[in-house]
Amino acid sequence: MATFIWKIADVLSNKSDGYVYHVEWYLEAWENSDRSGISGTKYGGIDLQKPSSGMIPIDSLTESQVVTWVKDKLGSSKVTELETSLQTEIDNFKSIGQNVTETSNVIPWDKSGSESKINSETP
Repeated sequence: MATFIWKIADVLSNKSDGYVYHVEWYLEAWENSDRSGISGTKYGGIDLQKPSSGMIPIDSLTESQVVTWVKDKLGSSKVTELETSLQTEIDNFKSIGQNVTETSNVIPWDKSGSESKINSETP
């Protein structure tokens, strides 16, 4: 099972009162809990309505609070869909990787003879 990490990339706020009206987020998925191995990322943005009361001052916001806003706005079904999608990407890549020892990048009908190898050392 992948490890999922929700992060905030940007917060747009109203300069006069600190109202956060837009949040750019990303979700990382890592094959291993130590953030190693295969990974994948999803990005997005959400708009937020101005609260009628109880607005948290912009200087007091934490990333975990804003992540909570993002997840609440997306809804649990969308959060699960995003995480499942990244898990599937990692699983598919692992499956393909089990059958590939060295990657060759060549277009078969291009007879120019140029070939580049991915994941090989370059001089």
